[in-house]
Amino acid sequence: MRGEKRKRTPTRADGIHPRNKYKVPPDFKELSSSYPSLLPYLVPTATGRMHMQWHLPDALRELTKALLHRDFGLTWDMPSTNLCPTLTNRLNYIHWIEDLLLLSRRIYVGNDIIGIDVGTGASCIYPLLGHALNQWRFVATDIDAASLECARANVAANNLEQHISLRLVDGAACVLPTPLPPAVDFSMCNPPFFDSMDEADTNPRAHCTGSLNEMTTPGGEVAFIERLIDASRVLQTQVRWYTSLIGRKSSLRPLLAALRAAGIRNTRTTEFLQGRTTRWGLAWSFTNDGMDAADLAAHKVLGKRKERQRRDTMAFHVDRLAPMQGTPSVQARCVQAVS
Repeated sequence: MRGEKRKRTPTRADGIHPRNKYKVPPDFKELSSSYPSLLPYLVPTATGRMHMQWHLPDALRELTKALLHRDFGLTWDMPSTNLCPTLTNRLNYIHWIEDLLLLSRRIYVGNDIIGIDVGTGASCIYPLLGHALNQWRFVATDIDAASLECARANVAANNLEQHISLRLVDGAACVLPTPLPPAVDFSMCNPPFFDSMDEADTNPRAHCTGSLNEMTTPGGEVAFIERLIDASRVLQTQVRWYTSLIGRKSSLRPLLAALRAAGIRNTRTTEFLQGRTTRWGLAWSFTNDGMDAADLAAHKVLGKRKERQRRDTMAFHVDRLAPMQGTPSVQARCVQAVS
């Protein structure tokens, strides 16, 4: 009904990918027994468990550091002035890319799989997780030399220099790095959401701290991803799947329109839910991978409402009439509603 607030449509019942390690949240009390650096950020609850005080500076960073070490064997750190990743959402994105790769190949694990991380940041979180989970190799880029030095320290701390290549790029000149390795399987990107810091500061859902480069870009995320689309039109099948995170659902329509205008038919969208945070994923390919999938419509965030309405307008109605001599007791007719 017009004017009625629409409910968001998660791609899965709870919005967390079934392969996500944190589908069941970690036990902070148990975790803090092995990582006492968490204790200053925890308070006991009435049930005897521990609650994380998310509002405290560095709480998320210490939690991320502990979980990366315990669950992935990664040594990791980053400055408090940069955006700190939440692992549940980062894993959701990686698992979605795994699903995309399964449309193109039999398995998604192996060091023959190469990905590009556009704007890896100081955390270098996607290459570190992608290699720890699936042995993927990465080319990771950033426009900020200081962030790239932090990323390089994280790569070196885990002896991954042979698997993760870091490149400083000119953000004004290119989005995707060139030259590319042969047969790149995917690109991924967590672009700056906002056009300016003023916009970020006035956004009621933007409770985060980060550098200017991490949070803003001229034209916001739509302009940035449109540049990715333009770059992909040049590279085409040199990258099998191009993907990006999106911070605002309203950005999906103009971006899908840009893909249609570019003649790109193979597109997929998804929704990532974690607590109060919602992010969306956009993927496109110049191949036909997955185009014949029976559940293709299920991998679209937009258009589900119209598809449901279209199905509802098609119905078989059975009128029960009083029995009459020489006539059947039930007369069936198929009525197609006209929209």
